[in-house]
Amino acid sequence: MGKKAAAGAVAELKKQREAAEADPNRVPPARVAGEHAVEGAVSALDAPEQREAIRRLIAEAVSTATTIAVDDATHRLIAQLGPDGQGPLADSLARTGERVSASIVGGVGNELSGLVPECVGPDRMDCIQRRLQLTARSTASSFTSGVKDSIGWQLLVAVFGLGACGGVLGAWLWSVRPVRRRTFRTA
Repeated sequence: MGKKAAAGAVAELKKQREAAEADPNRVPPARVAGEHAVEGAVSALDAPEQREAIRRLIAEAVSTATTIAVDDATHRLIAQLGPDGQGPLADSLARTGERVSASIVGGVGNELSGLVPECVGPDRMDCIQRRLQLTARSTASSFTSGVKDSIGWQLLVAVFGLGACGGVLGAWLWSVRPVRRRTFRTA
């Protein structure tokens, strides 16, 4: 029975195809069946439930892909750093840090050498350091002499007087404090 049904369907399709070939305005049945299949699939996928399912599927796929990518990148980074920080990436980062530090120090040295043009030669940095120390000392000396000149001896006498009064007051308060006398009992 199944063979007869299949043979009948094939015969009908052949007949429709021959009729479509004979009539140029008629659409082939396979094309019609294909169009209906695509329309049915699109309308089924366009349903709100299907859209939500597709969104969930895409979100899960993106989440999984992101997690795998981050885990892979983290494992590679750890492998490059090495378990004790002695890997190739650690060495590269250390060399980069050294270069940045040297560049900063060199830049500061160049800026300072512009301020101190008389420091030249192989001991240029030592010369600059000595000049900075001399500048700091002269600045401190100028500050203290300015404070001494602006304050004057009157304030110094007043501060001494306040200190002396504080000492006398402290001694008097110590002498009037209550003293508990302990007596020792002998058995």
